[in-house]
Amino acid sequence: MKVSNITFTGADDTTRIVHLEEVSTYFPFVEWGVLFPSTGGSRFPSPKWVQGLVDTKMSLSAHLCGSLVSNALRGNITVFAGIIGVELFHTFKRIQLNFHGSPVTIERTSFTNLVDKLPHEVIVQMDGVNDWVSDFTTDTALLFDTSSGAGIKPFEWPAIIPGRKCGYAGGLGPDNLKAELEYLDYFLPEDAVIWVDMESKLRTYKTKDFFDIDKVMQCAEIVAPYILEESYARTA
Repeated sequence: MKVSNITFTGADDTTRIVHLEEVSTYFPFVEWGVLFPSTGGSRFPSPKWVQGLVDTKMSLSAHLCGSLVSNALRGNITVFAGIIGVELFHTFKRIQLNFHGSPVTIERTSFTNLVDKLPHEVIVQMDGVNDWVSDFTTDTALLFDTSSGAGIKPFEWPAIIPGRKCGYAGGLGPDNLKAELEYLDYFLPEDAVIWVDMESKLRTYKTKDFFDIDKVMQCAEIVAPYILEESYARTA
């Protein structure tokens, strides 16, 4: 098993963008997942913070929640693009649709047309409730994540779906990432290539919770031996 990239999700206004850039310099296989809508709260950075990403050279993915997901499933991404601006919209390499375990509705033709036209890779969350969305088009990547950002590891990891790009998330962090990667390496086919995503366990809780760069660095170092060689040479 190899890992194409590791996605760290939830950087917000408590995080200095320069620190993210420093991590990306040491670990070019790191992708930063940015949660939307931009509320300025915990895990959801403010519009001003998000605009600071425009001139960076980092790998970025936009993780959409709420009404932004509903719009996308109806084939409408222009609302999101309009909110953040066209330049920043094209700065993101991937767009992830977070369902958070709530049943969704979809306009099949409009959604598949959107996936076909977007230059971004589109990720759908396999949350155990809306897995059927993955059947509408084989061009989407799949993130196995029943935790929905709650930091809960599943009882068992699902097998990859042949022919699809698959990622794993849910309860991963510096305390268990090594053991879980070892298990996935044993469990998955030898030629499997996956990505991993984490959010809740990257945070430290004091008087206020914050995105902990030290935990990010720990996880990047743990996953490094599994990373594809070409991912080390990746440039944004």
